[in-house]
Amino acid sequence: MAITPHGSTLVFGTTGFTANIIGLTPPGAERPFYDTSHIGTTDFATMAAGDLATFKPMTFRIEFDEDDYPPIEEAAETITITWSSGTTWVFTGGMSDYSPDEGVSNERMEATIELTVTGGSITVTPST
Repeated sequence: MAITPHGSTLVFGTTGFTANIIGLTPPGAERPFYDTSHIGTTDFATMAAGDLATFKPMTFRIEFDEDDYPPIEEAAETITITWSSGTTWVFTGGMSDYSPDEGVSNERMEATIELTVTGGSITVTPST
């Protein structure tokens, strides 16, 4: 099923920060691999997966709001993304980057925020 991000929301549980989302990039994930080759290995190197995967940061384009400075200086908190389908992603994380754009006459002011998952997992609750 194809979805669009239109109608998705972002809410920080402790600080209550919310934002009007213009665009978003969900988090990727990566797992390191290490070389297990040895002197008896022939043809190709052998590799093994590391024990821990990590989420890559997710980015959001949001409307700049001069009355609501993002909680970049705060400790990690519960963050909820509710997708347009009604599915929710809940995780512990924090804002690792906040970059407002240049304000230009007759254009909407925007900013980019980057969120980092710090709790190790994302709890996904499918829509009903």
